[in-house]
Amino acid sequence: MLVERPHRGAAHLNQVRNNGLRALQDTLCPQDEDLTLIIDGDMVLAADAIARHASAAADVILGSRADLNPNQTEQLSAALHGGERDRAEQIISEAWSAHVPEARARQRRLERQLRLRRVPVLSRLLVKAHKPKLLGGHHAVRWSMLERVNGYDERFVGYGFDDDDLARRLYAAGASVCVLVDAIPAVHLYHPTRAPGRPGEAPGYARFCQPWSVRAEMGLDRPDEQPDPALSIIRRAGSASTIDARPT
Repeated sequence: MLVERPHRGAAHLNQVRNNGLRALQDTLCPQDEDLTLIIDGDMVLAADAIARHASAAADVILGSRADLNPNQTEQLSAALHGGERDRAEQIISEAWSAHVPEARARQRRLERQLRLRRVPVLSRLLVKAHKPKLLGGHHAVRWSMLERVNGYDERFVGYGFDDDDLARRLYAAGASVCVLVDAIPAVHLYHPTRAPGRPGEAPGYARFCQPWSVRAEMGLDRPDEQPDPALSIIRRAGSASTIDARPT
């Protein structure tokens, strides 16, 4: 299943994510307990990563990533396009092994924030509303929680803070959290960053600092204005593929 629409001239990542979620809602009718895994297009996960997400008994599962350099990215892309899955897994494993010490330190930090969050007084004093941090590269959320917070806030345009906003709304909605940043191998393909020199200079920062509520005003059930998305259903029979396209 592929959902696409004409580019609007600026990055509307949250709207694109919601378009995918709305297509799932219309075609597959997700149940409350279904786990929705969000993976960015510049991410590659190990073969067992989805199973590891699915094994977690929580509303929100937090992951991490190892950043590849240009050479590693080129090698991994060549292996994947060449159908060399074993070689691709080797590249992912090597990059992840080098990342493990950082991931374990991050795991301990996020687990500490999660423990503090469970104590209301300490949570208000010592933990920011969006911590433990949800990393946009890959994370998973129960469908019931996505509906409760009305999905991603489509008023975020451009780089930054959209994932922090989702995290604070999920936590405010009472979502249970499982931190698996050191247990789900995933790599981030190299590309020039769009991140500004300072976080406060990111386009999304101003929106993040505005008043917010648990349910996004413009989200799953109230999209921001956009060109009509088109949904393509790809059916495979042996080595052949057929595509049925229709408006969502």
